[in-house]
Amino acid sequence: MSKNITLKATLYLYNLGWHLIIPALRLNQRLADGFRQRTLQQMTLTRADLWIQAASSGESYLAWSILKKLHPHKPVKVIVTSNTRQGLDIIAPNQRGVSACSAYFPFDKPSIMETAVKTIRPRVMVLLESEIWPGLLAALRKHGCHTIIINGRITARSRIKSLESQRATSNDSLRYLAKNALK
Repeated sequence: MSKNITLKATLYLYNLGWHLIIPALRLNQRLADGFRQRTLQQMTLTRADLWIQAASSGESYLAWSILKKLHPHKPVKVIVTSNTRQGLDIIAPNQRGVSACSAYFPFDKPSIMETAVKTIRPRVMVLLESEIWPGLLAALRKHGCHTIIINGRITARSRIKSLESQRATSNDSLRYLAKNALK
């Protein structure tokens, strides 16, 4: 129980930190593009079965590669989010039974992520590389969304801890995605 209280307190402080820093982020020229989308003041997120987070253009190419390899048995709605304009420009709208749209990745403030996850209602979240966002992960867990990290880099120590709790490879993840999550 104390672990749960610690987690809640940590997320509360994390949320407070975001609350204090978001006004300053508006001044950042790179973040000014899409700022209202990142704070969900301008809602561009839509309902999707699969949510892929591609931090920038490199990860967006990886996301596009994943989309090309998906061969769902029924149409699948996908949203691909990115932190950069270049990443958003890479994602094409439709691909063989996959309807994909793109949007800026919301700031990881837990209250913003709660709204984002409620809006998208993904069955599966795919994080590319090591995009590990506490606000996002907490909201996904709360709403029972499966989360897959593809192409993530972890240390040997983290790998041992990870293997103790779950044994999966990226191939297992893609098979799971194709077989179960996108039925």
